[in-house]
Amino acid sequence: MTLILCFNAVLFKLEIALTFMARTPQAGPEIPLVNTKHLMYITEMLTNNETGADQGQQNNNTSPSDLSDLHILLVDDVDTNRLIIKVLLASTNITVHEAADGETALEMFAESPEGYYDAVFMDIQMPGIDGFETTRRMRELPRPDALKTPVVAMTADSYEDMEESGREAMNGYIGKPVDVNEIKNFLYSLRK
Repeated sequence: MTLILCFNAVLFKLEIALTFMARTPQAGPEIPLVNTKHLMYITEMLTNNETGADQGQQNNNTSPSDLSDLHILLVDDVDTNRLIIKVLLASTNITVHEAADGETALEMFAESPEGYYDAVFMDIQMPGIDGFETTRRMRELPRPDALKTPVVAMTADSYEDMEESGREAMNGYIGKPVDVNEIKNFLYSLRK
């Protein structure tokens, strides 16, 4: 119980810090991925002593929520955003590989075995090369999976506000703050 109370205090401080980040001019247009709903989900997961399975399901490798055979590349320049998504996806057992910028994402994709990544979740507003340019460069890599691997844009902009040339390279869109069920549904669709 003491651990849970300490974790709740840390989550509360995290929420306050992220709210402050979203409101300061230095933070730029970046919208944090976390919100109170996410923090409540994490707290509930801990207080129910869940070990990774969705509510009402047993935690074994045959569970429909188990995506341990999938590998995703999560590209976001904000460490906290990547951490929150990893925590929210913990119940799926998916393997999440992280890149903090477009250049690193391109290197990771290029150096991975063909077909290694099942999907890429790409933040659009990043310093250096943005998510659109990263996706364009990834699509130009001389390997068959560069054109086939789904890339999902993650942005606070609406789908309609995204530049048309950038939308063409993407396979989907998830708004910020993210809805973990939207991500999970997309990941489950990869298995069909």
